[in-house]
Amino acid sequence: MVAIHSKKSGVYWERKGIKVVELRGCPEEMGREHGRLLKDVIRHGYDNFIEKRVIPEIGGEIVGDDPLKISAFYDWCHAQALKYAGQIKPEYEEEYLAMARAADLLPDQGLLLQVVLDIMELAGLAHRDQFFHSCTQVAFLPELTGGPTLVARNLDWPPFGVAHTICTLFHFIPDNGIPFWSQGFAGMIGALTAINAEGLVITEESLTETKDVSDEGVPHCLLHREIVQYDSTLEAAKKRLAEAPRNNGYHTLITSAKENDALTVLTSAHHHAVRRSYGGACWGIEPDRTPEMFDEKALPHEDIPLTNDSSDIRYKRLRSLARELNREIGIKECVKWLADDFDTTTGKPGATLNSISNETTLQSFVADPANKKFYVAMGQIPAPAGQYVEFDLDETLT
Repeated sequence: MVAIHSKKSGVYWERKGIKVVELRGCPEEMGREHGRLLKDVIRHGYDNFIEKRVIPEIGGEIVGDDPLKISAFYDWCHAQALKYAGQIKPEYEEEYLAMARAADLLPDQGLLLQVVLDIMELAGLAHRDQFFHSCTQVAFLPELTGGPTLVARNLDWPPFGVAHTICTLFHFIPDNGIPFWSQGFAGMIGALTAINAEGLVITEESLTETKDVSDEGVPHCLLHREIVQYDSTLEAAKKRLAEAPRNNGYHTLITSAKENDALTVLTSAHHHAVRRSYGGACWGIEPDRTPEMFDEKALPHEDIPLTNDSSDIRYKRLRSLARELNREIGIKECVKWLADDFDTTTGKPGATLNSISNETTLQSFVADPANKKFYVAMGQIPAPAGQYVEFDLDETLT
């Protein structure tokens, strides 16, 4: 383990190839140390991932390869980021601006880092009604584990040859709120996969086949950051997510170690539904859905399909693996299943988009929150093919 100690508010270290940053203090302190400690990685990510790959390549898929249209798409992305800026909480605005200053980014560049995922999904919806994304997430409850609730999750997003190099594990210890760990990307202060000191775990899977969108909602990774920083129960997290102004559709899986339970909140800009666990598991997407799976009256609008073909294939495979196991599910099974590269459409292994572990799997995460343990794999593609590194929820270096 290599650790670089700086001021009390920031520490950078590496564990078996995993970049880890511990940030503590007020928003300005955490942002400043984030930008200072990861400056080179952040600049690399912004210049080579966002500006040179994500915007032009996704833009090219959407509007075509005409240079004038690509230029207009750049302008649209930056204008869209400014629309989202008004929905960001002051404390998070203070934090990302401090990060940008320390990393020698312009304020608008720091903003774009926080909202680029929402913008790309909105772009796909606005221009062609569908934009492919699929991750994998599931919580296995005591009925299937024989012990504590476990969470297994793969984060998938097009890497463009760069994204895996900016993957970072953050440990936030804010002056206000609950300490938490977040597996994300250098320069992004939001949460895509996170676990807090109260044992609440949040993961997400974008739902990008809906027409119910808005350009005035809170960016999802910052909304998830708010949940993991301030909520300790399933009900509080569900309420915050359901009542917030939203911009797009997501499946958000929320798991509680204290409650030994989990739920999935399905959202679009103006609609939401809650799916509780059943049969000992709570799935991020349920392919074979029926109305009885929803426990509330706020069912999704008819324009919100709950999955796509590739997600169906992955979740059916994962459910099949779980059903075939003749013993209780443990950490080893979660790790093994996240690395499964069997393509059910061809009957062969190969890490295609139709397999759980595939060419877009940037990060893997397995958590045992009741025992304050979690395991991460990242830094290569597909991530779960590499080594998992263990962390303790209470671990600190400062």
